[in-house]
Amino acid sequence: MWIILSRTLYDNGKKQYCSVAELRAAVLAAWDAVDEATLAKLVDSMSKRLVKVLDKKGNKTRY
Repeated sequence: MWIILSRTLYDNGKKQYCSVAELRAAVLAAWDAVDEATLAKLVDSMSKRLVKVLDKKGNKTRY
């Protein structure tokens, strides 16, 4: 989720914000722009991700 918001907010490193208020407004707009299908896909993948973390005994996973 964070990478989706980050890419939207910073346009892959091309965008900076001049104030906290400007950044806050952009964060809210980016969050509103995330569609329900994307959120559902992320939620559905969580159990698989948790199993991977357990398999790796808490070490790094590819996620």
